[in-house]
Amino acid sequence: MFPNTWKSYRLDEIALIQGGGTPTRAEPAFFNGEIPWVTPTDLGPIGQISELGSVKESITELGLQKSSAKLIEPSSVLFSSRASIGKIAVSDKYFTTNQGFANFTPFKDKVDLWFLAFILRRYTKEITALASKTTFLEVPRGKLKAFEIKIPPLAEQRRIVARIKECMERVEEIEALRADIRVESSAISAGARFDAFQISASTVKFDNIIDRGPTNGIYKHANYYGSGTPILRIDNFNGGDILDSRKELKRLQLEDSELERFQLRANDIVINRVNGSLDVVGKACLIPMLKEPTVFESNMMCLSIDKARAIPRYVLHFLASPQCRDQIKSKARVIQQASINQKDVGSFELPLPSLEVQAEIVSNLDAVCSLASQLSLEQKEGDLPASNLGESILRKAFAGEL
Repeated sequence: MFPNTWKSYRLDEIALIQGGGTPTRAEPAFFNGEIPWVTPTDLGPIGQISELGSVKESITELGLQKSSAKLIEPSSVLFSSRASIGKIAVSDKYFTTNQGFANFTPFKDKVDLWFLAFILRRYTKEITALASKTTFLEVPRGKLKAFEIKIPPLAEQRRIVARIKECMERVEEIEALRADIRVESSAISAGARFDAFQISASTVKFDNIIDRGPTNGIYKHANYYGSGTPILRIDNFNGGDILDSRKELKRLQLEDSELERFQLRANDIVINRVNGSLDVVGKACLIPMLKEPTVFESNMMCLSIDKARAIPRYVLHFLASPQCRDQIKSKARVIQQASINQKDVGSFELPLPSLEVQAEIVSNLDAVCSLASQLSLEQKEGDLPASNLGESILRKAFAGEL
């Protein structure tokens, strides 16, 4: 329920609403002038309200006169009403926009500038629902003008704006803290692995601890996919450590000889060998006991470790360590995509202490990485309500509850 002092208005009863336009680019004299010309790409993401700063383009007085662009007064609100509906900014200077905007110049005796900006953000979803689609999604100007809202007297508007800004500052502080926590929690495993592999044991090349492989995975045309044998793909890795059994594996039809050649075995290590991102190259997982025969795709390679020399999980942790990441980056070739080959993997050098020491390192790293994963999960769960804090604040504010 709204307080009795709040009254209902159409948007065009509280603000002058004007669109924009684009001068023809065939006439160079229309651009690169003194008048800012705003497009939606100049504004921040939907859900944020920014103060209009510098923009990429400007037009001349002649461009303004020879187009449907309109000079919008300072103390106005920009609202993108086409395609990306709901980008919002407040301007303290004269500006023009392209036709993708509805620009609100508030009637000062009816509505506060920032109150109008916040209420447009509050009702973005409802306004978007008014959009019609021809070649693109757009809110008709008539429907936007007729959209009704309830607002309090000006003094109460300004009090509410002050409270909203105060609450939003707290939200920003919370988000900044959570961002710091995300960075720190993601660094826990890397830091622990860096320390673990600073040991003074003599180093050996991977070639000396590999029992089988490395071999590249299978490639088959898309026509073979849909049924048959499960195939491991890069998006089935869980954090680069183990096979993520929660994700359903795709299937493809294989010849018996193909299954025999590319079948994964328990304790095999699979390494991503090519990707558009260098950070993903070298990402690895340790294969557990599988419920049914499974193969791996061609952008990976597979190897097995000589267990008389090294513990597979020890090798897996090393592959994710900063020391090994440095080796991967130094050996990777980057053309259209980043890649490493079998020879590169065979040349990786790792410290190789006794099996007893390896087992102790694995135990310690498993515990630390498990803790880091739990912290990351709790962080993600905690982020869910935080992402709605801003919307909750606005809902309360424009229900007269703030």
